[in-house]
Amino acid sequence: MGKGKDAAGKFDTGGWLVSGGLLVLIPKCPVCLAGYIAAFSGIGLSVQVASGLRWVLLALCIVSLALLSCRLVRRFLGCSSASAEVARKEPRNESNSP
Repeated sequence: MGKGKDAAGKFDTGGWLVSGGLLVLIPKCPVCLAGYIAAFSGIGLSVQVASGLRWVLLALCIVSLALLSCRLVRRFLGCSSASAEVARKEPRNESNSP
């Protein structure tokens, strides 16, 4: 039972680190982003494409951090999904009666 919670905790921590780290490391200048992509992958991008890619990366980081924050708040408040509430309240009938 503890392994599932540990794995979920590591996944959450990894999500925070990747999203936050990428958000911090995204260059402010589209030319710099195009240069980094060209240097590390050999793919040349125009400034317009790099600018659009920068905004997409920023949006993805912000959305993932917002989702992780919502999950953390739900966990902190002790809220859970409705299906889990129903499963806890209704006992299973596992008798083998015909």
